[in-house]
Amino acid sequence: MFSNAFENFTKISFWIGFTCSFVGAILYFLGLAILKYAHLKNVENALEDRKFYLLDKRWWILFIMFFSGFILEVISFGFIEITLVASIMSMGVFIGVFYTAWYSAEKITGRDKLAVVITLIGLILGVVFSDKIYQPNHSVTINLFEVQISSFNVPLLFCLVLLLLPLILLILSCFKSFKNVFVSSGISSLFAGCNFILFKCFVELTKTTITSSGSLNQFVYWETYLIIGLAILYTILHFHTIQVTLVQYEYASSIIVYYSIMSFVNVCGGELIFREWDDTELGQLALLFVGLFAQFLGIYLLLDSHTNVNSIYPLTDLRDSRSGPMIKIADVDFDSADEEEVPPSQQLIIKDEIEEQTIELAERVNTPEEEEETKDNTKGSEENIV
Repeated sequence: MFSNAFENFTKISFWIGFTCSFVGAILYFLGLAILKYAHLKNVENALEDRKFYLLDKRWWILFIMFFSGFILEVISFGFIEITLVASIMSMGVFIGVFYTAWYSAEKITGRDKLAVVITLIGLILGVVFSDKIYQPNHSVTINLFEVQISSFNVPLLFCLVLLLLPLILLILSCFKSFKNVFVSSGISSLFAGCNFILFKCFVELTKTTITSSGSLNQFVYWETYLIIGLAILYTILHFHTIQVTLVQYEYASSIIVYYSIMSFVNVCGGELIFREWDDTELGQLALLFVGLFAQFLGIYLLLDSHTNVNSIYPLTDLRDSRSGPMIKIADVDFDSADEEEVPPSQQLIIKDEIEEQTIELAERVNTPEEEEETKDNTKGSEENIV
């Protein structure tokens, strides 16, 4: 078991795939975090100064950062398993969450450090005990997909669910009862999972064509171009829905749900479609799943640590004009119902309290101008009560 686990560390293809995936994960999730910042800064501008985000140069710079990470992940598919890619991407989640924590002046707690340690242990187990790269009997061809379709087996059903489920959730999200972070993140993560699996199919078909010196040319089949077309379509839907999610909801909670569902889809797809575990020993496979479980556990430790930012305008603070304590928008309940009308008996009590406060303030007044301003404020408060 251990000889098989460590064998592929000696192959340069593993290190190319690992490096592309690791750097891509950092650019991917950090790009998403800063893209959220770009959207919010644009919304905070005055109405006449706002731009459509496609006309915002800042958005394009950050989008290129995110898209570069995405391309590196696709490149890594040609060198390592998609299961391993899903495992490596877990470290990118921490980069994005810690960036938003730094921007909003939140402290990195001991719980965060424990989460990093647990996730690193899981990542090491995942890297060591995965098969890392494909063996020769794992070639992917269009004929393989045709056999699966004609047999109507589990991989076909899995693909149909993946292709249809995000569209169903997208329709349901139009209804108010389904407008929440889980549904929104679920839609974007399912599109992302489909997107990665479709690109994995394209990469494997390309590899089969190249390694066979053209004898197994997969680009003579129309199904190959269907896969390419679906990959492009789901790329657009993925990019759009993840931005909608990040603008509407807090980063940490939405990105954790996003990564969890996306990774689960990729790991399942790795086995059901690409048969990545066919030659894996049972003990090695068990340790691989222990590593994956540790990664999910570490990431979910972040949920209660960095979710104190409001979902409408995250990373935004209001400061009291008289240098008072900082007020976070997260502390304001925008969704609460309107307050009940104050009864007349309570209005008299409030009026007496206002008068007492006004007398205390008047005693501190040193100039006629300040005294006149205090009287105007008192009169305005009484009118509001009436």
